[in-house]
Amino acid sequence: MLLLGVLAPVLQGALQLYLPVSLCPQLGVLVVLGLGLVWPNALGGMLVAALVGFMSDLLSGSLGGQLVLLHLGAYLAARYASGHLDLGGPLSTAIFAVGFTALYGLALVLSTLFFLPEAGLGWGDLQVLLPVALLNGLFAPWMVGLVERLLARLEAPQLGRRRVFLGPQGSPQ
Repeated sequence: MLLLGVLAPVLQGALQLYLPVSLCPQLGVLVVLGLGLVWPNALGGMLVAALVGFMSDLLSGSLGGQLVLLHLGAYLAARYASGHLDLGGPLSTAIFAVGFTALYGLALVLSTLFFLPEAGLGWGDLQVLLPVALLNGLFAPWMVGLVERLLARLEAPQLGRRRVFLGPQGSPQ
């Protein structure tokens, strides 16, 4: 999962060399969304979300730690939503991803304005948000499915290995 977390922002950065920003899905955010929706290990998910945020910080040149905090918040929001909403189908996952991306984009703009008021970000910068949110909605079911399949593969018992039972051998009398 750490490898997926590292490769997602790298692949997104490579895609942005050839495609406009509005035509590139936010792969790092989608990995964090997938982790929040399907991974049962909260601490491991937070670790991978922080790593994805760190890699995104390094590759984007944003404020140091800004994307780490946003990714951690996004992971916790997705984890909370997974416990309270039925996001089992691709349509519900896609709709959730659109709203999730819109909130993430607003949080990114607001945090940048808070720490760098001279950045001059405005509502014009949010014009990219709608196409990216819709694109993330299209890619979210596939990314969530990929994360789910990887987790299932990592948790599957290895063939050919015997399990060793370390509990008491006899039945209680």
